[in-house]
Amino acid sequence: MPKPVRAHAPILIHVVAGLVFVLLAFPYVKGYPQPCRFPRQYEGFRFQSSYTAVADDYVAVDCDRRIMYTRSTKDKDIQRFVIVDLTTNVMHIFNQERQCVKTVARAFEAIDYCEISRGATFTGEITLEGNKRLGWVATNDKKYEQTSVVTRMSKTEAGTSSGGCLPFIFRVRSDRHILMANTFYDVKPGISDPHAQKHLGDYTSKCFLYVQ
Repeated sequence: MPKPVRAHAPILIHVVAGLVFVLLAFPYVKGYPQPCRFPRQYEGFRFQSSYTAVADDYVAVDCDRRIMYTRSTKDKDIQRFVIVDLTTNVMHIFNQERQCVKTVARAFEAIDYCEISRGATFTGEITLEGNKRLGWVATNDKKYEQTSVVTRMSKTEAGTSSGGCLPFIFRVRSDRHILMANTFYDVKPGISDPHAQKHLGDYTSKCFLYVQ
């Protein structure tokens, strides 16, 4: 005569299955690295960093999504792509075939290239090739930092000039030795502020709409 099936066996199976599901889903909950997929929208960007000590040829910062994209070509035959989430400080690393190598939390905080430093002084406005550039300068004991906002100007049907903005940052060490100086370009226009011109130096957002 067959032995009766114990009642707790199905419960144990469900518990084990639940634990396996939790362990598999744990890395993807909010605050932990998301599934490692290469964002195709960054494929066409060719914004180049200028006089940099880092071997990253192309750097782009999407301030709307708070994502930093770099393409490294230290070896001409080997390319590496890195996507950094500036909010969660998580880094996704891809090989030259756009395959995910690993996803890790960075041990150090990423510089927030989408914010103007607190305490920065508004330095004024200049025009380069029809583009308006607004600058801020912040200094402390360790570094000199200049933050600029460039607005691409274009004529509207009403005859006024307007456009999206391209913020970029220079970070230079003090004592006049340039140890690190990079230019980062914003991918998208970002947040617009049509009243920015009226209160220069009092920006809540780096990106704005400049109307002449």
